[in-house]
Amino acid sequence: VTATNTEMLVGLESVKDTPPDSNDASAASANHGQATGATSDATEAGDATATVSAEYRRANFAVIRDSILGNLRYPVLARRKGWSGQVEVAFLIAPDGNVSELRIKASSGFAVLDDQAVAAIRRSAPFPPPRMAALLVMPITFQLD
Repeated sequence: VTATNTEMLVGLESVKDTPPDSNDASAASANHGQATGATSDATEAGDATATVSAEYRRANFAVIRDSILGNLRYPVLARRKGWSGQVEVAFLIAPDGNVSELRIKASSGFAVLDDQAVAAIRRSAPFPPPRMAALLVMPITFQLD
């Protein structure tokens, strides 16, 4: 992991979905992850803030990743139309663990995929509370088999 004042490298698994069995209603929302890279930014922060953010990410990465992945669903419309793509989402985790300043940094090109990524993060909160606010930027990839 390479760290500077403005950038930390972390990873997040993506959503990779296989079409569900026609007889299995629960499989319609099943998701399977595959590793991808992600970047988290500490904006306008000094070394101390970047260090705290890096420590927070290292200590809580698995919990944050697993929570988001557990709340991701491949939208039915996107599956039917064969849409896939990567959404880059930026959000701030406040000291109480709640999410604020949630926004799409780079669109997948499909509003339904972008909306699902945002909704999954909202459903996942609250996260473990950091000592000070932590800004995360995560790509979430939706891919059909």
